[in-house]
Amino acid sequence: MSMSEIEWSFVERRNDKDVYRFVRRFPSDTAAVSTTSKTVEFSDSRVVVFEDKVQAIVIEPPTK
Repeated sequence: MSMSEIEWSFVERRNDKDVYRFVRRFPSDTAAVSTTSKTVEFSDSRVVVFEDKVQAIVIEPPTK
């Protein structure tokens, strides 16, 4: 089973959205690890940060 290592940080508030930076190392449990970074804006709706055939990394608001 392949594993991801995810790091994230809050970057700034831009208008009505929070901006986050994500770094993904995949597969983190092998010597052939690849690192990808992505900056996303988040505001009360689900955002797919990373997605492939193995897994999806998302951020979403709390359920009400």
